[in-house]
Amino acid sequence: MRSYWAVTLVSLRELIRQPFFTITLFGGAFFILASPVFTMFTFLTSSVMVMDMGLSTILVVALSLGVLFAVLMVAREVEEKTTVSILSKPISRFTFLTAKLTAICIAILLAIIPLISILIMTLRLGVPEAAYSEVEYPVLWMEFGPLVIACIIGALGNYYADKNFTSLFVISLNILYILFLFFLALVDEEFKFNPFKVKMHFELIKPALLIWWGGSLFAALALLFSLSGRMMLALTLSLLIALVGLSADFLFTKMGKGNWWAKALYALIPNLQIFWAQEFWEREKEVPLSYLFNVLRYTILYIAGIVFIAWGVWERKEVGVGRKG
Repeated sequence: MRSYWAVTLVSLRELIRQPFFTITLFGGAFFILASPVFTMFTFLTSSVMVMDMGLSTILVVALSLGVLFAVLMVAREVEEKTTVSILSKPISRFTFLTAKLTAICIAILLAIIPLISILIMTLRLGVPEAAYSEVEYPVLWMEFGPLVIACIIGALGNYYADKNFTSLFVISLNILYILFLFFLALVDEEFKFNPFKVKMHFELIKPALLIWWGGSLFAALALLFSLSGRMMLALTLSLLIALVGLSADFLFTKMGKGNWWAKALYALIPNLQIFWAQEFWEREKEVPLSYLFNVLRYTILYIAGIVFIAWGVWERKEVGVGRKG
């Protein structure tokens, strides 16, 4: 167990230090912050469109980071044969795989927390539909504040303590957005202490959980493909499975209705549509706990199956032997 957590922490530290993690996080935050600009002329449906755009952004970020992290953590190490030095230590291959997957899942969560916080703050701010619409400027500053403060903390830690900027930035950003979001729930429009008077869309935390589970499942699948040691092959297969999984209901239950092969593929290929609970937030309803439980059970069982398949494949693989050709 000690070796499992050691590999997990080292892998997590390496993941959040990657430049593309920060770039993806900034890109997702910018798109959510700018979403009211694209929806201010929709009239009466602006909030729903902001939710759609925000949660779609979070979904893309989660799936992208899942596959990129898996390829980075496993395929590159197998291709460059750095796994030989790791597995030469008293660490089993099963521990290695599960620790890497755990680190990827935690890293995806560290990306989702700031983004869902920004989305909830954006919905609290609202969409100005006319020139005379009032804007809660303190809320606006609190949306951008954690980004600026986290950058300052990262820069100071890097300059004075020789700490990694990206690691400090990511951890600080998550803590700050949680604190700022909790503070906004305790004040009203005039920033007076009046807990939960203004509606905060905390019900979106449940769809965010579903997206996290979907990203984790997708990461496990990409991890399996990454064992080949071929980065481009792993990326291509992961993208193909993602596209098929996002349209699984249409492809296999409508187009392939009554065919045995459609039923088989529908059971084998992960159905990513179950992680996209659009019908609930469009009707301003919370995702039922029973639905969350069923999706969580599906995710755990599917990831467990993938991990055991990956373990069986890797036990028969010579990681110290380079690719031919």
